[in-house]
Amino acid sequence: MPVYRDAGGSSERVFAFAAELEQWRQGGPEPPVSAAAAGPDPDKGVPVTAPDAAVRAEHPTRRRLALVAMLLAGLGLAGSGLVLLRPAPTPDLASYQVAEFTAGSRVDLFDAAGRLVHSLTTPLKLNSYRQNGITYLHLTDLDGDGRKDLLTLDPAGGSLSLLLGEPGGGFNRRSRDLHLRLDFEGKVYDSFKTSNLWVEDLNGDGRPEVVVFQNHTTECFACCRILDAGQDPLLTIWHPGHLHYCRFGDRNRDGRKEIYLSGTFNDSPRSSTPVLLAAEADWSRRGQVLDLIRPGRILPASTPAGITLAYVNLKKDRLNPRVYAWEKARIWQLGTDDGEFKLDVGASPFRVQHANEGLAIGFDTCLRRFFFDHDLACRSADFTPGPAEALGVDTASPAARELLIPLYWNGAAWLSTPCTLPAAAAGDPVAGDGRQEKMIDVGSRKLHGLVYGQGRPAVVLVSGLNSPQTSWDSVVPALAAITTVVTYDRAGVGKSEIGDLPAHGERSAQDLHLLLDSLGVPKPVILVGHSFGGFIVRLFASRYPEDVAGIILEEVQHEDNLTELRAILHGKDLEAYDQMIADMFSESGNPKTEADYRDITREQVRRSQPLPRVPFVILTCSGRAKAMSPIFSPEAIEAMTKLDLELMNRLAALIPRGMQILVGGTGHYIHVDKPQVLIEPTVEMIKEVKAKGKY
Repeated sequence: MPVYRDAGGSSERVFAFAAELEQWRQGGPEPPVSAAAAGPDPDKGVPVTAPDAAVRAEHPTRRRLALVAMLLAGLGLAGSGLVLLRPAPTPDLASYQVAEFTAGSRVDLFDAAGRLVHSLTTPLKLNSYRQNGITYLHLTDLDGDGRKDLLTLDPAGGSLSLLLGEPGGGFNRRSRDLHLRLDFEGKVYDSFKTSNLWVEDLNGDGRPEVVVFQNHTTECFACCRILDAGQDPLLTIWHPGHLHYCRFGDRNRDGRKEIYLSGTFNDSPRSSTPVLLAAEADWSRRGQVLDLIRPGRILPASTPAGITLAYVNLKKDRLNPRVYAWEKARIWQLGTDDGEFKLDVGASPFRVQHANEGLAIGFDTCLRRFFFDHDLACRSADFTPGPAEALGVDTASPAARELLIPLYWNGAAWLSTPCTLPAAAAGDPVAGDGRQEKMIDVGSRKLHGLVYGQGRPAVVLVSGLNSPQTSWDSVVPALAAITTVVTYDRAGVGKSEIGDLPAHGERSAQDLHLLLDSLGVPKPVILVGHSFGGFIVRLFASRYPEDVAGIILEEVQHEDNLTELRAILHGKDLEAYDQMIADMFSESGNPKTEADYRDITREQVRRSQPLPRVPFVILTCSGRAKAMSPIFSPEAIEAMTKLDLELMNRLAALIPRGMQILVGGTGHYIHVDKPQVLIEPTVEMIKEVKAKGKY
């Protein structure tokens, strides 16, 4: 660095060994020969170093004597006073150029006039990394002094370095150790490699935050760290997969930017699913942590207070063998289209060995493209034409079109509609289920009830015969993330008292009405009934039609199914049927349970009033008659299947425009085997009810 002396109002350069002089003054070791002075060897890797001055390799004693002499020579008289030397101001950094050679790269830094200010070398091939969307250095104003600084990342050494230009001259170096340690399921994972670097002003204070990705070298774990200008962590995201690409935007226009991450979700070490994450937090608060790593690779049910997360599954492509088993997502572009937010994401990278009709396809060519709007709804998606043709993809097939429908995690299940994970209440370190638990006096007995979440319309879940409310645990978190959810135990079930009153359907409907009133649940409600619980729902809806906004029946029988089944069965098939019913139910003595009143309840349903004209959905297991094939003859199974469909159609006709959904691959408890099959129509019904203006 040049050193100047002032004399007679003019400034002239004396020598160019300021860095070495300062090192000697402080009693430090001799500075190394700089890379710039020695010249980069095109065939040798040179470690990153700053050539502050050209230093001659001489005997230490002689060099120090020479420096003292030069210092004395640099002192001048100005009038009658002695003026000390001062360093020249450091020119502002304005741009840089990267030149690659065999063993690495040289970075030259220039001022606004194009003059070379500084150089450093690194063993990394920086241009090659940049072509693949990976950046290891940024030139930006990190400390808010109006001057650009250099931020560099050492992926092998695991450190982050800042080169800050000082107004008084020289550069101020800072370094931050980025080594990580993850303790998970009794094992320690500490072999993380830094994989990408970004800078962005997230909180609008004019000073950019620093975003660093680190992926484990052998296991499927990743960490994203957002650091403030002082390199203190604002938010740390632990992820069960690898992270590769990042963008920033303010899709909800609240003045705080979100960070968009893409990469892989790994349910096994050898395959992955492409995913997209959108996270928003308080970018002025330090020490926030979002841990998405859970046993069994199951995503969490909620996020910590103050953190919003949308997690999007772009589905694994199992149709095309030339798509990598290790599938990732890549964010191509984030911006606005006619003022509207638009996010362009690719998935299913692949490689072909030869160009196809002039089309050269590399690893980062993505077979699928998705375009998301400000709600993160997928407005359009399709296969990339050239690559799809090269792979011979039948883009019109149902299986291929299914790959273009993203899924969203709501804390309990994957939905096809956009959503975010529920967040904990302020002050809670981890979000719980937010439930209210009460014992409600409904007359001669007390019933145990739980209320989750908040919002309208409330969803009331009514269990099957003698089933406790815990049978709904698979769907409660997902629904409670968007509205109020009520579960309860009927008389004599779970934690509820049996009492002195009968436990038939009409009394159970009255009990439910009293329970909802005592809990203060907003009405009208959406009723969801499973199996025998469907009878309670129908009796409630016919008795209190003004309190019902919608009805969903899951695996609910028609009230005449038992009598009509007996009418079509003969001989050994009829004997087998009667024995099956006898084995399923037995008299309980006193007090009697709801199972003892099942025939009375069926008769009450037959005599009940018509149901209100509200949204109506029926979910039925498509193969429930065939599941009994070891008991009945093939002819009986065929007749039972035909009758079952006929009775379900009768049930769907109870309300005009009722919808019947046949579900394959499940048993009697659809909401346990496939929670999303119940969650999705329930969410759609909530939207429909709101759209009708009832709330």
